[in-house]
Amino acid sequence: MNDDLAPPVLLDSARVLQYAETGGDASFTHRKTMIVDGEILGPVPRMAICEDLVEGTFLLMHCNSSWSVLAASYYSSIEAAKEAAECAYVGISSGWRACHELSEQECREVEERRQSLRELAALYPIDRGPHAA
Repeated sequence: MNDDLAPPVLLDSARVLQYAETGGDASFTHRKTMIVDGEILGPVPRMAICEDLVEGTFLLMHCNSSWSVLAASYYSSIEAAKEAAECAYVGISSGWRACHELSEQECREVEERRQSLRELAALYPIDRGPHAA
């Protein structure tokens, strides 16, 4: 994968840790499905593993070719996210690339976003009850 194709530092307010091209239709297994707006999401060209800046968990982001997030799912570890990606796209495991080391400005941006999101999360906690979506 060409570094010119690297994602931005943040995708939907989550910090990108690793990213990969999926191989699209050719590697899509149909073993994992995501529902978006009532429709099954088909193959996507790119994926990113990101850090949830509020809870510190990990997100597997399903992205289009310009890194717009089409769907995301939570995982407790990077390894679990990679396993899910491999289940959906055969061979993606060998294509993961680490995000570049953050500049001082990028670190500040990430930390400012983290603080802002945590403040919002404290004001509007997520219902984690037994029937929460």
